[in-house]
Amino acid sequence: MPLLAEGLRPRARGRAGNLNSLLVVLRERLDAIGWGGEEVTSWVRAAADADHRVRARTSPAADDVAEQSAADTARLVLEALGG
Repeated sequence: MPLLAEGLRPRARGRAGNLNSLLVVLRERLDAIGWGGEEVTSWVRAAADADHRVRARTSPAADDVAEQSAADTARLVLEALGG
């Protein structure tokens, strides 16, 4: 969540490649437990909301840094998961 909130997008190389690999593993694990559709959507939205609440208190964005909203972060995760 934090990487997507910072504007990083999954790609094949570098730090974004690590994010891409993490999302692939997450998708495999969700498939393995039989989660899909609304279960994944609800979980991702709740995780994004929780992450943003924690980060707002512990590590707020600098004034010159544009941060994604929790809803935008959830949307990006769901897109990356193929949903």
